[in-house]
Amino acid sequence: MNSEKSDLRAWAKMTPQRIVIRQSDKRIQLDQEVGGKHASVSVSYPTDGSEEIVSRFDHHEKAVRAHWSKGVLVVEERVIVRSVGMPEVEDQEMTRTRWLLSDDGKVLTLKNAERATTTTFDRQE
Repeated sequence: MNSEKSDLRAWAKMTPQRIVIRQSDKRIQLDQEVGGKHASVSVSYPTDGSEEIVSRFDHHEKAVRAHWSKGVLVVEERVIVRSVGMPEVEDQEMTRTRWLLSDDGKVLTLKNAERATTTTFDRQE
């Protein structure tokens, strides 16, 4: 991550420091180093726009979907919280991150309007 070019909030401590991206025909995999101790996190998204549940914990569920739009990868994450004792009552939070690659392929910019953040990565050889 290039912190000089990024616009992050103080609470954005889990921002990846490094991302390795692999894409197949229908999926994109992101291997990320996050936090000060360089913990590794790997996530995989379908790129056909279909939604997939990636985690469940107690009364929380996280669903993701990704699709290409005019050369930009759009990743949508939705967290669903269901009320205890009333599963039909739920609250949702949606975030949408746009992944833009520079024309020369050397700079990756992630923009998230809901969190008001921009994260910039320089390509490492």
